[in-house]
Amino acid sequence: MQLKFKKSVLLFITFFTCSILQLTQVLAQDWHFKLGISHVTGLSNIVDQWEKNKKYEGYMVLDSFESPIGFVFEPYFEVNKNIEIGLGIGPFALALGDMEYWDIPLNFDLKGKLITDTAVTPFIIAGLRYHITDGDYVEGSSMGFLFGGGLEFKVNEATTMGLEIAYDTSEIEYIKYSGYDYYYGGYKRSVENIKPTELMITLFALF
Repeated sequence: MQLKFKKSVLLFITFFTCSILQLTQVLAQDWHFKLGISHVTGLSNIVDQWEKNKKYEGYMVLDSFESPIGFVFEPYFEVNKNIEIGLGIGPFALALGDMEYWDIPLNFDLKGKLITDTAVTPFIIAGLRYHITDGDYVEGSSMGFLFGGGLEFKVNEATTMGLEIAYDTSEIEYIKYSGYDYYYGGYKRSVENIKPTELMITLFALF
């Protein structure tokens, strides 16, 4: 009886393991992973406002290092041949030196492929985007929309290259100085909404 029970347990474990491996293999066929490098235009607006604020405070603006180019990573789940759901991170933005600023954008989007089963596939994307960010004069951030499009070029069965252009409407709240108020004895201060990404051009590989 005990031997029979052990055999049953062993068979169950074997069946369960094989089922999990098969399920993992099936799910893996429905997932694609986007890895790329992006150039953004919005970071320069933040740097310009930072420099203006420092000058109003009476500081000499020295050199800082800021990178408008960052890495992106986004897993996509293939609903069918024409529609995919993505949850991405990046491109990361960073400023060092006299200026302190960092930004980790998160996005959720839908990708629609206009043509499938071809060497070149045009696509459009639409979704939501939010920035986890901090640094000098940063007050907060607000969610916005992400929309764009591009082309995918099939290299082989396992790899696809692509080019994507997207526009990000999400914003960060950034303190803006506009001079010194001698009556109140302080700087004239307001909060400006700045798009930290704005236009984004991405070269990527899809695995």
